[in-house]
Amino acid sequence: MASSLSTGCLPNEFRCGDLCVDVLRRCNRVPDCPNGEDEMDCGALYRNRTMNSSKIYQDDKL
Repeated sequence: MASSLSTGCLPNEFRCGDLCVDVLRRCNRVPDCPNGEDEMDCGALYRNRTMNSSKIYQDDKL
């Protein structure tokens, strides 16, 4: 969930307009910023997360 920006963002957040959003919400395929900037330039992150998810799934099946 995004919080209102008052004095600045916490170390585990990024600034998104007037909001502070948890870094784990960046590139999660769900826009949290009003302009969707948290989902921009995520190509490599999407690929890495997909590969990691596949590996975890394969490991669970063993």
